[in-house]
Amino acid sequence: PMDSGTVLHDSIERFSRTLLDRGISWQDLTPEQEEELVELSLEQASRSYHGLLMYDSERSTYNLQRMKRVLRRTVDTLRYQLLQGAFEPSGYELPFGEDPQIRFRLETGQELRLVGRIDRMDLCVRDEQVLVKILDYKSGKRDLKQDMILRGLQLQLVVYMEAALKMMEKRYPGRKIEPAALLYYRFRDPVIAADPEQAAGMLEEALSGPALSAEKELLRTLRP
Repeated sequence: PMDSGTVLHDSIERFSRTLLDRGISWQDLTPEQEEELVELSLEQASRSYHGLLMYDSERSTYNLQRMKRVLRRTVDTLRYQLLQGAFEPSGYELPFGEDPQIRFRLETGQELRLVGRIDRMDLCVRDEQVLVKILDYKSGKRDLKQDMILRGLQLQLVVYMEAALKMMEKRYPGRKIEPAALLYYRFRDPVIAADPEQAAGMLEEALSGPALSAEKELLRTLRP
């Protein structure tokens, strides 16, 4: 069976990297460019998933059309969010584990080293300060909840943020590096909404996670 979550994850990464390669910003993306790159990214991602097996049935064809709707909505939502404020995408699928290293000393005396990849990192770069936002793509229904983080039950994005902060300390020596937000983006099939307020609420629902920055002015730019 087709793994829609894997294909969508691969598609949005390909879309983002193609924007970067072509020198197109998310904010300046035109509808024509969006449509072209959505088609291209989904085709490349789907063909890399077990070759052409995703095209072998009517069900697979239907699923591809559904994923195209989801991918288009994803691009629209992420672009909408960036248009609200001062953050800019700064990295996709960023690896950590070797550099920077995230290590923990266990009670047994052994050392635990964590490795992983950050789906997307956005930055707000100021004269003496760099604010970091982490975005993780999910196909399930999990939400990021602050009380679960404090209880040590949702630490994935906390580890990602720790790695991102270490990266930025090297990239911007002498500046204050601070966490701004941890966010999940949940892939969802869109529902047509005639009411503009309802449509705005759908965009809000797709993003979930606690904001970490104490600056109220900046907080308003993190989420639509």
